[in-house]
Amino acid sequence: GESTEMEIRFNSKKFNGKTYKSVQITSNDPLNPVVDVMIMANIFAPLIVDPPSERVGFTRSLRGETMTKPVAFRTGHIPELELSVGNTRQDLFDVKVVNGVDGDPQLSHLEVTVPADMAPGRHRDVVRVSTNVPERPTVDVEIQAWVVQELTVSPEQVSFRYKKTFKQTVRVAPFKKGTEFKVTGAEIDLPEVNVEVIETLPNAETQIHLSGHPIDKDDPRALDAQGRIKGTLRIFTNLKNTPEIEVPVTYMVRM
Repeated sequence: GESTEMEIRFNSKKFNGKTYKSVQITSNDPLNPVVDVMIMANIFAPLIVDPPSERVGFTRSLRGETMTKPVAFRTGHIPELELSVGNTRQDLFDVKVVNGVDGDPQLSHLEVTVPADMAPGRHRDVVRVSTNVPERPTVDVEIQAWVVQELTVSPEQVSFRYKKTFKQTVRVAPFKKGTEFKVTGAEIDLPEVNVEVIETLPNAETQIHLSGHPIDKDDPRALDAQGRIKGTLRIFTNLKNTPEIEVPVTYMVRM
């Protein structure tokens, strides 16, 4: 027969129109241990962004290719929506604004493009979009992309840590099936690591075998690096767009 109060807060920032939410409350009441409390809100959004997460994610793309995705901005609050944009914070992506999409003055697009010269790797950036909507003068859009080379390596980096004997296989394979390639050689700038190239499946997979032993703790290189040894495995291919692939190689010496 007792009672208590519970405060429920709902952040309506990225919602628009009629929205329904449920809060499940569990208690020690033996007759009614679980209670669902329904929340309904009719939210007015002066500016609607699609996707609501205000994030743009690109699937894996091949270096040299371009990909473009739009972010839609709509308002029913003012007669004519106007967006403007500068560069992204790290200047990694190309962005531009298209106002009055399809002749609709209340619809604008932010077009985000992965440029052809983007370096391989995972990239994240942010662009600030300025609007003429007083309630939301700026919108920060997060952008993510993953650019790969014609050939992929696995693992992308090698760490032997404190191992007494080195043994690791780095696999080289094409990003797209049907790509004809050949690994013409490989070398590493760590003399204590041996490199062997084995073409296991032509145009499908080549293996780079690494083997060896760490240097002694009294070695000048170990002393200078305080036991943190770093090097680079360079893999050479016959592909014009991917003539060389670099793989970081590291290990630790107990000092």
